[in-house]
Amino acid sequence: MIYSKGKHSKPKLRFSQFESEWDQAKMHTLTSVLRCGIAATPTYVEEGVPFLSAQNVSRTGNINLNKYSFISEDYYRKLSKNHSLKKGDILYSRVGATYGNAAIFPYEGDFGVYVSLTHIRTREGISNSYMKYFLNSPYGKRQAFKGVFQGGGVPNLNVKVVEKFDVTYPSLPEQQKIAVFLSAVDKKLQLLQRKKELLEQYKKGVMQKLFSQEIRFKDEDGKDYPDWEEKYLGDILSIGSGRDYKHLGKGNVPVFGTGGYMLSVDKPLYSGESVFIGRKGTIDKPFYYEGDFWTVDTLFYTHQFNGIIPKFVFLIFQMINWKSHNEASGVPSLSKSTIERILVNIPHYQEQMKIALFVFSLDEKIKSLDTQLLTAQQFKKGLLQQMFV
Repeated sequence: MIYSKGKHSKPKLRFSQFESEWDQAKMHTLTSVLRCGIAATPTYVEEGVPFLSAQNVSRTGNINLNKYSFISEDYYRKLSKNHSLKKGDILYSRVGATYGNAAIFPYEGDFGVYVSLTHIRTREGISNSYMKYFLNSPYGKRQAFKGVFQGGGVPNLNVKVVEKFDVTYPSLPEQQKIAVFLSAVDKKLQLLQRKKELLEQYKKGVMQKLFSQEIRFKDEDGKDYPDWEEKYLGDILSIGSGRDYKHLGKGNVPVFGTGGYMLSVDKPLYSGESVFIGRKGTIDKPFYYEGDFWTVDTLFYTHQFNGIIPKFVFLIFQMINWKSHNEASGVPSLSKSTIERILVNIPHYQEQMKIALFVFSLDEKIKSLDTQLLTAQQFKKGLLQQMFV
């Protein structure tokens, strides 16, 4: 039996065939299983039963099995009577930075659950999938935020707190309708994310083949370009130093640091194409920019290119292991002289242009997928805001 606090208000966004008001009840009255995983850290083994933790529940509400440990089958058998995980159950992260994320467990077989996860199974009349989306909605997140305990600086969402969550829910058919619809949105997000990952992997592989010269472009007559030449970076470009911007007024010129855009001022330090690389702090994240800009002291910029196009410099900078050139034992640092002494292979100017055009076209496709992902994520966020109360 589900104990209700009575009728509750209707959501803003709803399927037209449903009209009745929603009920509300405490979480513990809606679940048949609501408990932490195993508190004692077991002895891990090379092979055995997968042992899941909070790292296996993603922020997007999915199960991620890229990384997990194993426990012995004997140890699992001792625990399985009270801690068996079934396909369709909810795993709810309760410890660390990712607390408050719920996912449906989609697999068959034996899996152990660690204390950083709460194991939830709903009672008859309540859909596990609906409960997952409720917990991931702004209403569920708000209750998690209010109930989390920052013990020793580590967020901890106690099961006793989760038990008292107020859960609003409609009839089972409407729950199922909501879950199916949101699952379709999630599938769209997953497909976009996978497409982006595959394109990024393809770009990485192509870059390696291009710079190892396993793949070469031909000229307009179908002939090979000249061999690549080895040169010092100092011979093909100049390194500019960033400066303080506090004396400048507000304007439309972006100021960049190692973390990216900071603010805008009224005067440029340089105008044109450039590739930035960190002088101090983050030294391994180069980025390309074209236009007016200013950089701060922790960020170098490149200019005065000699026989090389800036976009190809950006590709070269992505292939350099910058951390191997770090000059400091504390905060990572680079110097102009170190950068200038780095040896790189440079193709013919026309081949540079073809390589850059090809790789930058891949970047545009990746950016387009990023935009589609962001749009879909905002769409889902709006749905979660309006489909629950």
